[in-house]
Amino acid sequence: MRPFWLALGFLTTFPVPSLGEVRPGEMRAASAFYPVAGYCIGGALALAAWLTQPLPDGLQGVLLLAVWLGLTGMLHLDGLLDCADALLAMRSPEQRLKILSDVHLGSFAFGVGFVHLLLKWQLLASGPSPWLLLCLPAVARFALLVPMNLYPAARPEGLGARSREGRLAPALLFTLPALAL
Repeated sequence: MRPFWLALGFLTTFPVPSLGEVRPGEMRAASAFYPVAGYCIGGALALAAWLTQPLPDGLQGVLLLAVWLGLTGMLHLDGLLDCADALLAMRSPEQRLKILSDVHLGSFAFGVGFVHLLLKWQLLASGPSPWLLLCLPAVARFALLVPMNLYPAARPEGLGARSREGRLAPALLFTLPALAL
């Protein structure tokens, strides 16, 4: 169960048992459970959608967006904003790495973040099916494993870099029900 708990603790804000220090190779093993962590997020989103069903679509969309951001600890939003500033800047690779480590947000981050949140709100305000809400986070967590395994990490330290060369085959097996739905 340890790889599952590591994946859930890394990708969500759900409470997990105290696991102590992450040992070498454990995050790679945990990557097989990224889609399962996505199902946990999706299940909570589907429940929130059911509970907020009587509300107007726009308000329901805002509440679902807030729940989604809260469940993920905004981890992926933060990464998207950092990447937008670094990758869209016309700088050398070394300068881009420096931009990635800067805690401040630039104009690229604001623009990309605004469009991202607006598109996600529009999806959630359109009354998506509970199955989509359940499955989409699982597919997204599998999808992030593909570039993590194809491209080198910008920095070798950190839990994300230690998830590289993850277990794509088991992660794909966990994702197949979501893809089928």
